[in-house]
Amino acid sequence: MLRLARKKHPDIVFHRGNMVTFKLNKRFDAITCLFSAIGHLKTKGKLRLAIRNISRHSSPAGS
Repeated sequence: MLRLARKKHPDIVFHRGNMVTFKLNKRFDAITCLFSAIGHLKTKGKLRLAIRNISRHSSPAGS
């Protein structure tokens, strides 16, 4: 899927990673989690870690 996306949109940077552990060293005004991906986390602990990690990447004014 990423190969196709990169081929169709070479000007866009795509990332593949683990929502629990990714680190982009950047903050964003908006963060999305598409196609119910967060529902694939198996435990409440992993869900908490993912939300905490996503929160770290959200700008103070972000949502």
